Amino acid sequence: MQQQFDTLLVTVKELVEWNKTGELVLQPKFQRRDVWSDKARSYLIDTIIRGKPIPKLYMRIVSNPRSKRIVREVVDGQQRLKSVLLFLGDNFKISRTHNDDYGGKYFSEMDDVRDDIIGYKFSIDALEEMPDEEVHDIFARLNT
Repeated sequence: MQQQFDTLLVTVKELVEWNKTGELVLQPKFQRRDVWSDKARSYLIDTIIRGKPIPKLYMRIVSNPRSKRIVREVVDGQQRLKSVLLFLGDNFKISRTHNDDYGGKYFSEMDDVRDDIIGYKFSIDALEEMPDEEVHDIFARLNT
């Protein structure tokens, strides 16, 4: 059997750029709605600050022949990515229960670790040009 994905390392900075240019689709039609609390988001950001691993993300990579643009649809990892993007936009603070040094602070108030956060690398399994039925099957397997 042939492997149906490639593994990539992608920085938070790259993910932010993809989001700005519309190349990142956080909530494709098969994705569930946003469900994480700020407490869960804070714990994720603390994990990033501490340089600890986070479960890999899964994205379908689709090229649009007409626009010649690549779109990355999040198959698994929407909550994690959305949390990072919200934090970078100062939409929530890190909880003091998660981090003594940075608790109560927004991203913009964290001068000494901002570059570490932006440079954090996510592991992504890229599903190249995979048909919907295959993506749905993978999504179901990951979430069962």
